[in-house]
Amino acid sequence: MTFDDKQPSLKSLASICAERTNKILFFIGAGLSRPAGIPLWSDLKERLIERLVSRADSSSRQDKQNLRAIVQVVRLEKDFWLAFQILKRELGPASYTATIREAMAVSDRCVVPKAYKQLWAFNTAGILNLNLDRLASRSHSSERPGANVELFDGASAGRYTHLINSSNPFIANLHGNYNDAESWVFTKDSLSSLLRRDAYQTFMRSCFAAHTVVFCGISADDVAVGGFLSHLKSSGVDTGQHFWITNRSDTETIEWAESAGLQVILYRAENGDHTGLNKILQVLGTAVPDEPSPTPVIASKDLVLADDSLALEGSPSEVEMWDPEKLRGFLNFKATELLNADSDGSFREYGEFCRAYDAAIHRAWYAKPETERDTLFGFKLLREVGLGGFGTVYEAISPDGNRVAVKLLHEAIRNDAEKLHSFRRGVSSMKILDRRNVSGVVTYRMAAEIPAFAVMDFIDGDNLANAVIQRGRLEWIDVLTVMKKIVSIIRAGHQLPERVLHRDIRPHNIMIPNSWEDPTDWDVKILDFDLSWHRDAIEMSVQDPNASNGYLPPEMIYRKQGVSTRSALVDSYGLGTTLYFLCTKEDPKPMEPVLADWEQTVARKIAGRTAGRWQSLPRRLARLVRNSTKEKQADRIDVVQFESELTRMLVAEETPNNVRDVDFWAEELAKRSSDLPFTYDSKSGEYVFTLGGLGVRLSCSAIEDEIDVHLDWKAQGGEHYKDVRKWIGKIVDQINAAMKRGGWRGKVEALGYQSNGKFSINTASLRSNCETLSQSLREAIEIGQFNG
Repeated sequence: MTFDDKQPSLKSLASICAERTNKILFFIGAGLSRPAGIPLWSDLKERLIERLVSRADSSSRQDKQNLRAIVQVVRLEKDFWLAFQILKRELGPASYTATIREAMAVSDRCVVPKAYKQLWAFNTAGILNLNLDRLASRSHSSERPGANVELFDGASAGRYTHLINSSNPFIANLHGNYNDAESWVFTKDSLSSLLRRDAYQTFMRSCFAAHTVVFCGISADDVAVGGFLSHLKSSGVDTGQHFWITNRSDTETIEWAESAGLQVILYRAENGDHTGLNKILQVLGTAVPDEPSPTPVIASKDLVLADDSLALEGSPSEVEMWDPEKLRGFLNFKATELLNADSDGSFREYGEFCRAYDAAIHRAWYAKPETERDTLFGFKLLREVGLGGFGTVYEAISPDGNRVAVKLLHEAIRNDAEKLHSFRRGVSSMKILDRRNVSGVVTYRMAAEIPAFAVMDFIDGDNLANAVIQRGRLEWIDVLTVMKKIVSIIRAGHQLPERVLHRDIRPHNIMIPNSWEDPTDWDVKILDFDLSWHRDAIEMSVQDPNASNGYLPPEMIYRKQGVSTRSALVDSYGLGTTLYFLCTKEDPKPMEPVLADWEQTVARKIAGRTAGRWQSLPRRLARLVRNSTKEKQADRIDVVQFESELTRMLVAEETPNNVRDVDFWAEELAKRSSDLPFTYDSKSGEYVFTLGGLGVRLSCSAIEDEIDVHLDWKAQGGEHYKDVRKWIGKIVDQINAAMKRGGWRGKVEALGYQSNGKFSINTASLRSNCETLSQSLREAIEIGQFNG
């Protein structure tokens, strides 16, 4: 094997890819293009030197000596950026540019290396490309034919920050494109100029903050990368968890990776054979989630060793007669002793112990408020606050006098391996969240396995379901604010090194301690990460027995081959259905989102609601619900995209004039310009009206920061052609006049029995004059509905 498949860094990245907890952003260098015959930095440097030597040979004696001295300096210069700057100065722009273009021209006709194609097998957000060649864009065209991809260079990257969490991937050619010499970043001065740009820094910082970045084909001495990462680190920016795939294991490489905060994934490349990289990318692209078997919950020594007698032996019949608290302490002490042995037979011995002491365990499990058995490990049970098919929740007082919530599972789960594993997995998740200080999660205190229970802080107030129902329909700003808080907490769990999923997101698992306050000020607390208390769709949540199971995705209700429930896309579904509830005050019915009329249901109940300040907002919310509740797991948007879209909508509703995204303005313009329905074509990115013979298409260009309106009229066959010839010219003139009054650029022209044309406006004009522009378009559309 050309690599170690047991590398912790490889396993960590593979699990991120498989679980979809974050999008992957590839940062690629010249090494990835080398198999196609594209020259490396060293090759380009040598070609430029050869050209300078040739010039020296044909120069006068004095010039020849000077040029050869410069050649010697360049050969010894290890900093490629400085070497290229000297070579550009000595050769002159024309010769310098021609030499590089000749060397790079092979990229237009060569076979695209396999590694490039493999990059698109992931949940790939995009590519940060240091190469001048076109292999990244060519590979996208071949692997995702017809799919949109945004292309831009480093100098203009700041204008594309909004694409970082877009559903469409992007390719940022950071050092330019070989066809455009003006875009090249090859010299010391050009690199310094690029790195000094605030907009570029913001774009790159956002890339690292939003994605897991994987470096491929990057050399350890590439200051364009290492220098940038060092700058972020020295600025106190937490760039997150990122990786570097390399065949170099020397000290310099490891030190560079450590200083840059990268985890190294190594492969061997013998005699220039880099197929190890392809094999690693294949492993990552085909990785499937691993659902580890959780270990039993081991109670703390302070809990079980209440007195020395617990360490004594007792037969099952003797122990069964002990005081309940002493009995529980003994059973957990023995369980802890066995499980801590860490031997091959420890789990087997633990199982034998549970069978031998079955009656004692049964007696230890019973606890109930207002009876003589109202104490559980010192926690006095006060009242029942929740009952479900999986367990019971009690309000209790802890030994130190604090109010807590005790979640006691039904005894039957100890004979149900799946439910017992779910409890163990949930306790493990809660410990991680507590240890990592994730805010917005109910604080975990302790847990034990005999009986299976966990203790957390008690939260006064309602769950989200009750809070919304009691208040009435939420305003759009309330929906967005509350939902944004929920998503941020879920994302925080996903971004931990342990990647904690929730997998049972629903309003009943979300507490609002201050539910009497304004919803925008609600404090959100999320319960029950990682299916601690709910596993099967046929059972009710332990927190609320009336909770609907419509919040569970299909893969949680019935098992499908090749589809894992260990996926962040399970949480996408829960977020989408919870958003549906916030918008409608209705629980989705079980499996309702997979029904044929789900799209119509969502459109009617969400998009049909009265808009707020941003008129197209209900449509966007409805689309977000639909896109996150797709039946097929792989078709859903991920949690990163969900959060990004919510953030953009929140900005639009709070401060419409601060909206910068051109696609937002295009849809808002379409909504304001006609009361008639329109559709969104995700492939073309266009908003389309069809009004008899009149076709209206609104498209947007992030590159130009403009919106185009295409107005086309064609005879449908039922018109009176004499009337068409008579009136079409006047209609066209009226449309042009209406659009010109509004400030649009362009025109419509009459061509026989049809007309077509295009009008354009930039988003800056829309931000300051949206009402006038939309009114003029509305007028033009009404004029254009000419039926002859």
